[in-house]
Amino acid sequence: MKITNGQRMTGVVQGKSGSSPQSTGKAAGQSADRVALSGGNEEIGKLSAMMQQIPDNSVRKVPHLRETISDGTYHAESRDVAEKVLDRWHDFAVQ
Repeated sequence: MKITNGQRMTGVVQGKSGSSPQSTGKAAGQSADRVALSGGNEEIGKLSAMMQQIPDNSVRKVPHLRETISDGTYHAESRDVAEKVLDRWHDFAVQ
């Protein structure tokens, strides 16, 4: 999105796509504010659709993890847990 001319708008512009600009109630000699929208919305839609097609491995892992935790057979490597804790702490400290 690009907004030009930092002056405050005094009216609302409504129109159909492709129509000519309407008056915003500004005095003669003042330039009108303009808003230009990029085509990024279409790209976001495409990326969202692509993400929907990626399989979510965690959905498959959760039932197995639940079962191993509940029956007491779950084991996590201490080193892996410590690394994750430190990574999260670092991320939090940087913010």
